[in-house]
Amino acid sequence: DAEMPPSLASCFGAKGTVIVVPDEKRSGDKYSAAAELYSKDFGLEVASDSEAGARDFVRESSLFVFGWPGENRVSRLAGQYLSTRMKVDEKTFTVDGKTFDRAGTVAAVAVKNAAAPGKTICFVFSGAPKTETIKAARRLRYFSEYGYVVLPADKSVVHGRFEVKNLLSYTAGDKHP
Repeated sequence: DAEMPPSLASCFGAKGTVIVVPDEKRSGDKYSAAAELYSKDFGLEVASDSEAGARDFVRESSLFVFGWPGENRVSRLAGQYLSTRMKVDEKTFTVDGKTFDRAGTVAAVAVKNAAAPGKTICFVFSGAPKTETIKAARRLRYFSEYGYVVLPADKSVVHGRFEVKNLLSYTAGDKHP
């Protein structure tokens, strides 16, 4: 499993995946509505980032973390895993060498969880209003084989897979050391 590239499917299909949403005071309820959609459709638990001190989300299960680092405490805590795949600043973010405006855009990025081998953390970020965030959450399930999906406002979907590094390989006929 460690040799497989991370994908959104790793969270949609993993038993015990938890969706961590930010406290509604910081982000309104746009993430809560999207999380409830996934909870009903995939049987996933929804928890608040206010539980971050009481539960070790990062070590317990695969995660959907909804919210930018300034919105979700767990996003800030787990951001170290994201930093090799995505850079975020105040108005833009960059994933796989492509830069996007945060405003109006919904993005999902899957990364391997270094703290729990075999687990994946899928970050879902939205610079869009609640209705657009829910629409995007519905669409993301159709791109589950990808490591990242970006749904810019009024533009084409951008998606891709991240390369896996340090894979062992063996070819028939190779001599063992």
